[in-house]
Amino acid sequence: MKLPVQRAGLPGNDLSLYCAPCPPRAGSRGTLRSRRAIMTTTLDQVCENGKAKVVDIRGGLGLRQRLGQMGVHPGDVITLLRYGALRGPILIEVHGSQVALGRGIASKVIVETLE
Repeated sequence: MKLPVQRAGLPGNDLSLYCAPCPPRAGSRGTLRSRRAIMTTTLDQVCENGKAKVVDIRGGLGLRQRLGQMGVHPGDVITLLRYGALRGPILIEVHGSQVALGRGIASKVIVETLE
């Protein structure tokens, strides 16, 4: 049995698979950190205007050095400001400076989402 092929922009497509809204945050501001669920993800999956703490950088020495020169280190809190159009670069803020990262590099930065 052959399944029908659906293409983006045609009637009957479920585009929610591609543009899913960010999930609501659980818990309140007054909860203890140990009781709150810790959610780790990659930097390219964080919502716009979302804050995250860098947990790990999955890359070689060159990637770690390059991100270190930009001010991105494990333990830093960063804010994702904006996504570029058509899967372009990601604009983040770290230590008061704005830095643009490509999607490939952002997918190698493991973060813990905050608030």
